[in-house]
Formats: sequence, C-alpha cells, structure tokens
Amino acid sequence: MSYGRLDPFPGTFATGRTLPPLSRSPFALQRGALLFIDPTDPDDPWAPGVPASGTGIKNLACWAFADMVGNPGIARYADYQPSWVIQRQAANELLLERTAKGGLHGLPSQVNNGTANRGAYLRVMGDPQTYIYNNPAHAYFYGLIGAKTRDRAGTTAFPRSGSLRTFTSANNTRNTAEFNGSTASAAGSVTAGSHAYQNPDGTAKNTAALGSFVTSTASTAWANTGGQVVLPTGANDIAFHPFFFGTSADNVGALNACHGLIVYAAFAEDLTVSGRAFADVQAQWLAFGAAQLGAGGRWAGDTYTDPATFP
Repeated sequence: MSYGRLDPFPGTFATGRTLPPLSRSPFALQRGALLFIDPTDPDDPWAPGVPASGTGIKNLACWAFADMVGNPGIARYADYQPSWVIQRQAANELLLERTAKGGLHGLPSQVNNGTANRGAYLRVMGDPQTYIYNNPAHAYFYGLIGAKTRDRAGTTAFPRSGSLRTFTSANNTRNTAEFNGSTASAAGSVTAGSHAYQNPDGTAKNTAALGSFVTSTASTAWANTGGQVVLPTGANDIAFHPFFFGTSADNVGALNACHGLIVYAAFAEDLTVSGRAFADVQAQWLAFGAAQLGAGGRWAGDTYTDPATFP
C-alpha cells in the first residue's frame, strides 16, 4: 500500500513510502507509545486463528516508537514486534482460542497445568526492551483490557496475567509493575496508588469477579523495595510480558491454579516523552475499553469456550 504524505508526526515520513496498513487508533499514533496490541484493530486486524509459536505480533505503535527513537525511515512491524511463545506440551494443559469477537483466550487447566513453563506468553524484546533499559529514569504507563473467564484456584498470590519486571542476576533485585489474578499491583519502583482494576464503567472491580475489565499501572525510576537504586545490567534484564496464560513467564508458581483470561488490547507509553499525566492516560484507556466492551462495541457480547468443559 502506497501513501503520499503521511504525517501523524509532521516532518518525519517521506513522500511515497510503501507502508503496511496503518492503524488510526490514538494509541497507535500517540507520541511516546512503545506498544499497542489490538487483535481486532479495524484498520489492521490479526489473521484468523491463534498465532503459531514464534510468530511476531503486530505492534501497532511501531511508527510512534520509531519516531521516538529517531528512526522514522525504517519502521516496519518486524522492527518492533513482540514475540508470541507457546510452551504447552499437551492440548489438555492450556486451551488457546480466538473468541467470537476476536479476543485471544487462554484457559489454563486447573487439573493438567501442573508443570512449570507450560503456558503461553507475549514477550517484548529487541529495540523496545533496549529502550526501557536505556531510560531507567522515565515513567511508563501499562494498560490491559480483557475479561476473566475463570477465577484462580485457591488463595495463592498467583497467577499474574502480565508484567514488566527488571532484575539483576547478581542479587535478583526485582522491580515490578504487574497485573495479577485479581488486581493491578506493584512493587519496588512503581508509583503507589496509580493502578486500578476496573469494570468498564470505571467502578472498582471485585477481585474475584469474572467478566470484562480495564486495568492499568505505572512505574517511575527503577529502584528496589529497600530504596537502593540497583539498575539492570543489560537489556536482557528487562522482562516485559504484556500478558501471559498458564504456568509461563513469571507465573511458574501457579501450578493448576491459573485463571482464564481473554486479552483484547495492551498498551505501553513513555509518560516522560509524551508529557502526559498517568491519570489522563488512564482515563483515555478506560474510555476506550468502555466503548469497545459496551453496547455496539467490537467486543460486546463475546462468546468463548465454557470453562466448565475444560477442567
């Protein structure tokens, strides 16, 4: 597809470039955006079905990220796409499917998902991972829109459904912004109080309730929980998993305990670059989720495999 002049960021895109379909979502074009995942984006949706393991997933914010790092002339999906990894060894460990409305549903068995690293996850690597490593003093926003289809088993603090985590191999120092099985939570450098697990109408969501949700959290400069600043030693110390299902990624302690999750959209923004306040981005993210989950929205009235049929 060839465009003449394309200027979501004036002065950066050359005339006559050949481009893939370009999402017109404000999250894809937001200055400071690192990542925007939306399987049913009206302008550039995923192909039908569950992506194969090892597939690069479209980062709809690739153009905004390229502009932010000073490489607007080379942005392609392949440059900044996260990797989709399926670790399950048997079909009865984890059900993966696309829902009727195009969401990605991961339903871990609470009987057969009893071995570590038998789930599936999205891993942000490459240039976005290096960017976070190179800018440890920046503040970041992370958002997830989805639905819980089955609650976790027992009272374990697991499972998480997504996280940004840094660590140093020498002392295992960790700084985390995460979405767990019941709420958006935080440790270490994450801004206290700036996270929420909400119903689409903006009210607080019961921690055990099933159904759709909008969640968000933010992090500030990296530091450990004791207040001592311990930075990661390399880009590979940045472990950013926007979402995961079952006993994978940071979820290895949740054997036969993980919740069922549908993912509709995920977003990350460098608030230091965009200059936006967390509360403003959170309100925009909530409004987007409410519109698409509500009557007439893309994800309204979604259907999926009944968890009772997959114990």
